[in-house]
Amino acid sequence: MLLGRPLLEALLTSRPVLTLGNAVGAAVIRRNMLQQGVPAPDRTERYSSTPGGMRVDVYEPEATSAVPNEPRPAVLYFHSGGFIAGDRAMGAGMCGWLASHGAVCLSASYRTTNSGLGVTACIEDAWDALRWVRAQASQLNIDPDRITVAGDSAGGLLATALATGLDP
Repeated sequence: MLLGRPLLEALLTSRPVLTLGNAVGAAVIRRNMLQQGVPAPDRTERYSSTPGGMRVDVYEPEATSAVPNEPRPAVLYFHSGGFIAGDRAMGAGMCGWLASHGAVCLSASYRTTNSGLGVTACIEDAWDALRWVRAQASQLNIDPDRITVAGDSAGGLLATALATGLDP
């Protein structure tokens, strides 16, 4: 027993191990997706000054799928991972597909609960990402009235928190 938990569980769920695992997992995910032909983001932007500098991968629509000079719809996507793992790279498949259909898709990172701040920090980061997308609407050439939030699993819960107005 360690910290009231079985030894292996305590070691595998420790902050340093989860942080390292996330970094390695993100690199593997990015490499494997690129090998499978999943598009890379057009660019990565910083949306928050919180520790670790939260970032968002931006996937632009293909020239043939968007009307020139017309603000486009946007999708702000949050990855899965049970609030303890995952990376914005996990949104590459969905965001690449949405971009090929005319939407600007933004896959956002957020602090995981292994930061010690709990799910509240995840929700705060989701709100920061949405505020950033709205503030950058003209630079991103998006219609601020056509921003959709989406996500898988834990990311879906973050999208639901935004859609329902849950603000910690």
